[in-house]
Order: sequence, then structure tokens, then C-alpha cells
Amino acid sequence: MKISEIFSISSPDALVAARDKFEEDLNAKIAPLVTQLEANILSTDVATIETHMAFIESWRSRLVKYHALASAFTDHAKDSTFLVSKTTEGDKPIKISEIERDAYRRKLSGGFAALQTLLEGYIDSIDSRVNLAKKVLGIEVDAPRRKNV
Repeated sequence: MKISEIFSISSPDALVAARDKFEEDLNAKIAPLVTQLEANILSTDVATIETHMAFIESWRSRLVKYHALASAFTDHAKDSTFLVSKTTEGDKPIKISEIERDAYRRKLSGGFAALQTLLEGYIDSIDSRVNLAKKVLGIEVDAPRRKNV
């Protein structure tokens, strides 16, 4: 999915359907990562730990992309495109309060915000797991960078 596709969604039903598909696709795509994050890496085999660390670290950029898509969905769901308009019942206009409009925005964007939080957690888990692997391997985790003069 591309960000431009997200911003072309113009109905609440289409937005909800896109959210459901995004979540389903996301869960399928990140299943291998989740399995590896659940694995115990405390081993004496250096090659196994290095392979695990490289695999985990390779997911970071993909998760950042998925996070950006979830963020675009969240922002678009709050857009005026989906505001409940003041409609009429015959001759009488129906007044919709700001509180109701805000609640509706939260309803549309809440699922996407939850996916953003999930992805942020996985990105943090990747960073944590890579740092743990480096520690187990005896690699300095946050080594200061030297400037070559």
C-alpha cells in the first residue's frame, strides 16, 4: 500500500475495510519477526547469535515503513473527509455536537493509533534485542564515535 492510496479513501466504510486489511496483512508480514523476538537468544554459539541479530535488525526499516503507513491512516481518519456532516431530516437540520464529532474521529482513528503503538513497541524490541545480542557477543553497545581529523 502507498500513502497516496490511503489519502484517496473517501468513505468511512472504505477506511474501516482498509484498516482491517492493513492489520491482517501486517500481522501476516511480521509473523516471522514476532516468532524470533519470542525466542531465547542466550546461547554460546556466536554464529547463531550473529545470525539472529542480523535477522532482527533487518526488520527495522520495514517496521518504520509500516509505522509511517499507520500514521498516515491515523491522520487521514481524523481528516474533515470523514466528519459527520450536519444533515437534515426533511425540513429540520440535525445538530451534531463537537463532542460527537470528536468521538467519531477517535472511533475511526483509534485502530490505526493502536497499530502505531504496536509498531513502536516492535521497533523498540528490535533495538533492545540487537543491543542484548551485542552485549552477549561482547560488542560495545553505545560506543562513542571517533572523529577522524
